[in-house]
Amino acid sequence: MGLSSLRDERIRVLASHCLGKVIDIGCGPNNYFIKNSIKNTDSLGIDCYPYEGVEILVDDMENLPYSNDSFDTVSLNVVGGHIPKSKRKSKFREFSRILKKGGKLILT
Repeated sequence: MGLSSLRDERIRVLASHCLGKVIDIGCGPNNYFIKNSIKNTDSLGIDCYPYEGVEILVDDMENLPYSNDSFDTVSLNVVGGHIPKSKRKSKFREFSRILKKGGKLILT
């Protein structure tokens, strides 16, 4: 029995709750979560910071370039603390807009 990091444990649990087409908001360097834990090839990671390996940069997280009801799961993995309190309502309204009815919003 080996040890695992808290990050790996968190990602394993997060992945177990994801369904269908996933968007990972604030994906971070190399889009790690989507590339290593999500098997749906339509899934993607986005970020507003140009980390190495981030393929989709978004300038405005309150105006995402996706149509309504685009994703089965919206994940924010260790991102919530980076959203200023004054912007939370508008950002989460936008995250909800791209989430399919009955979909999952997962925040760690």
